[in-house]
Amino acid sequence: PLPTTSRPTNKPTTSQPSSSPTPNNPYFFGEEFVTVPELGIEMSAGLKVKLIARTGRKVQYANGDESDRSWHTNSDAAGIIPLDDGGYVYMSNSEAENGGVYGLYFNSEGEITEYKALLTGTTDNCGGGLTPWGTWVSCEEESDVGQCWQVSPDGRAEETVLGGDGGNFESVAVDDRIYDAPVFYTTEDEEDGALRRFVASQHGWNALHSEGEHSFLHLLDDGTFEWTLV
Repeated sequence: PLPTTSRPTNKPTTSQPSSSPTPNNPYFFGEEFVTVPELGIEMSAGLKVKLIARTGRKVQYANGDESDRSWHTNSDAAGIIPLDDGGYVYMSNSEAENGGVYGLYFNSEGEITEYKALLTGTTDNCGGGLTPWGTWVSCEEESDVGQCWQVSPDGRAEETVLGGDGGNFESVAVDDRIYDAPVFYTTEDEEDGALRRFVASQHGWNALHSEGEHSFLHLLDDGTFEWTLV
């Protein structure tokens, strides 16, 4: 069923959890692996790998220059966003005390052109998720005070409404089948952490910085579930 923008109630919204959708092109690791001695890793046969950065070392650019800063520590979740010029940016979290989000930029030929900080002043940026409008949501896994930040490839960054009063956040997923009412789901890295749902009231950057409908998943003893306001 399609998501709705009606206000959550205390009644179960479905009799049983729905099954997960099957990817159109699922990838399986397979059973045949090859070793890459120079990198000290194994990978599935048929794939290719290229070293692009090392923690604590500056990034080498295609034109022979190098980055001003070294690659960040504790690299964690990341997302790839296409750019208008045909290139793309690899946006990577840093799950460190002085974490943040960093962008590694590629041109249309897949060559590295730039590496820079996009979000600083945050802590333990762990998981996250991509938005339908080409931004990255970075989640702080920081006790009860972590937040979820929206970050764009051009360095615009702002705290979102997904985190509420704070939490130990992990990842974000979005259902955008209704254009002007995308539904965001946010998880916490806690054994009893809440699964939050936010139904936005618009599409685009401001969707995550404006009013919408917040609710929480409540699992019932009979195997059904409901979305509640608390």
